[in-house]
Amino acid sequence: MRTILAVLFSLLGSLLAPACAQVPPPIPALPDTERRTTYAITAQTGPFPVNFQIYGDGTDYQNWVEVWLNGVRLGAPSQWQLSLTSGTLATSARPLQNAQVTLTTASTGTLQIVGARRPRRLSQFSENQPLSARNLNQALTDIIAENRETWDRTNDVSGRALMAPPGEILSVLPPAAGRSGLLLSFDAGGQPIMTNGSTVVTTIGTGMLGFPTRASAQAATIALAVNTLLISGYAAAGDAPLATYVRIACTAVVAWGFQSADKLDSGGATCTGTNINWILKAPVLHVQQFGGKCDGATNDATAFQNLINAGIALGLPARFSTLGPPGFCVVNSSLTINGSIDFGGSFIGYGLSQQQGHGAFSTGAFLQFPANTNAIVVDTPKPVKLHDFGLFGSGVSASGAGIVVTDSSGYVNQNSIFDNLFITSFFSCFEMDNGAVFKLINSTLTSCTGTGALIKDVFNPDGGDSVIAATEFDMSSATVDAVTYESGGGLKFWGNKINSARIGLKLNLFSGVVNTGILNVFGNSIENVDTAIQLKRGLTTGSFYAVQISGNHLRANVTTIEIPTDATGRWISDVVITGNSLICSVACVAADSVSGITVVGNMYHNGGVGTARPVILLSNILGGHVGLGPINGSFNPNSLAGTSVTEEMRNEITIPVLTGCGAGPSPTIDGTSASGEVVIGGGATTCTITFGTPYLNRVFCTVSNHSGTGVLYNAATLAAIVITGGVAAGNRISYTCNGR
Repeated sequence: MRTILAVLFSLLGSLLAPACAQVPPPIPALPDTERRTTYAITAQTGPFPVNFQIYGDGTDYQNWVEVWLNGVRLGAPSQWQLSLTSGTLATSARPLQNAQVTLTTASTGTLQIVGARRPRRLSQFSENQPLSARNLNQALTDIIAENRETWDRTNDVSGRALMAPPGEILSVLPPAAGRSGLLLSFDAGGQPIMTNGSTVVTTIGTGMLGFPTRASAQAATIALAVNTLLISGYAAAGDAPLATYVRIACTAVVAWGFQSADKLDSGGATCTGTNINWILKAPVLHVQQFGGKCDGATNDATAFQNLINAGIALGLPARFSTLGPPGFCVVNSSLTINGSIDFGGSFIGYGLSQQQGHGAFSTGAFLQFPANTNAIVVDTPKPVKLHDFGLFGSGVSASGAGIVVTDSSGYVNQNSIFDNLFITSFFSCFEMDNGAVFKLINSTLTSCTGTGALIKDVFNPDGGDSVIAATEFDMSSATVDAVTYESGGGLKFWGNKINSARIGLKLNLFSGVVNTGILNVFGNSIENVDTAIQLKRGLTTGSFYAVQISGNHLRANVTTIEIPTDATGRWISDVVITGNSLICSVACVAADSVSGITVVGNMYHNGGVGTARPVILLSNILGGHVGLGPINGSFNPNSLAGTSVTEEMRNEITIPVLTGCGAGPSPTIDGTSASGEVVIGGGATTCTITFGTPYLNRVFCTVSNHSGTGVLYNAATLAAIVITGGVAAGNRISYTCNGR
């Protein structure tokens, strides 16, 4: 019996032993100490024991503790890892009491391991089941451990926070290294700031300091470990957009850099003389960062020139705007651009494509210049972009322009863009001499006393087109030409508005092998001028190819389109004038010395007083095609000057005379001597259409009866068509004649 009992107890013990071995130890008490372990290390990676209990679940140890080295928090797992001396993070019972930290790189200094458990609870106790004391102790101690970590951070005895009374919030201090040697002070809002006794210095992060002004940064002795400065003003904090400066190797002085009191460059060398060790680095440059005031009184010429020079040298956009009333910047001398730059303001301006009213005045992106001054001189072959600002002259200038584009080096300025500009009250609003493939768009040029835009020697070597578009030219003077283009072809003059000038668009055209483009004048409105468009030869020899004038509204006191007499002979090979609305008082189209001209599909209106005014006045024309469109007003369409117009062209513009084509109702004709349609009157047996100008030696006419008898072949003399068939009241008969 005893033997049996012994065997049973032995078997029971063998079964219970493994189960008893798997029971985790009791939850220990939580020590009343800070959950932080500190080591002084020298070229070590560890491992370093954590030395406090860890209750975190899962394996995301970066959410259980923080690791700091010399006041800088390290990231996991790239800079440190957590492991156990035995067991695994996923399966070991909590709390973990054998955790250790290993650094990725051997390091020297003060290492701190700090409890930083992220609160969460991913599972709950089973409902209506017994709850063990161990499980309850683990949950409660985890909560208390988290509370202790929070208390360590915020208590006013041993924590890491600068405390303020209840209800107030303070900003975080920089690390000790960033506070070393500085004084703790408070700004106007009661926030802690670091100063050197006279200047506020803000430690923003590792290797970075903040200063209120550029002058305060210049006066500071800045540790070599600092390589970036954020400066919030130029002369006073907040008077300029935030500027970023970086430490560089010693270099010659420039306006967009400075030398700090320490004189140390990026390699630790000491800069000599005035050589600088800091330079501006920003995505966009602002004139206020160079001392510009834009207060309507201070001369900001130096600040603007330095801004432009910096933009060119650094390849960065240069911008300006006012920080408040009165809305403009005073510049008492010319600004020179000698390299590629994007220079702009910040307003929605006056371009015809934008239709935004007076946005420029409300945002204040204006520069004001004195009398007889070239405001901006672009002197470079490289492309520039000027946009979104206004230029004011004095209004009494006898010289000087808003923008002058030239190139003293003899090369051609190419591919420049002038967009959304407002230029007023100079002698010339805009001048370009020696350029190529430019764009003047979305702008307003007004009240300039000499000319609106003067464009000279602009070529298009690659066959590309320059563009003047969506721009308004309002000269407010009957003695000023709005736009003078003394260049070759390759120009699109599209969608512009010209008002109040002597000549609206004056084209002094030059020939040359580099000018392969077409001069295209389309969709413009030109009003209140003596002559809307004038074409002249810019050279005494050579010829010019292809001018197209279409879809424009032209209203002139004298002539809408004029090609004056050229004593050296015909010089334009192809002029097309079509689809325009032409309002004139003397002649709508007056052309002389043209090799070929096409004038069709236009609408004419006599804006003058009296009768016998020609619609089209042609002289010394070699050939082409002319057809009248709708005519409104007292014109004499038979008026043609000179003897060099071809007879075909004369008959294309004159109206024939009807004889014997019936009466009651009277016969009518719609067309010219070259083609048209006759409606036969009552009682007619024949109908004679007498040409306005007899043909010279032959003529062939096709006559069609639209009332059913088909094509009629009728005898035609050099002077008239005699129709004998199909002549009945109401019949519609059309005719087309070709001859010489």
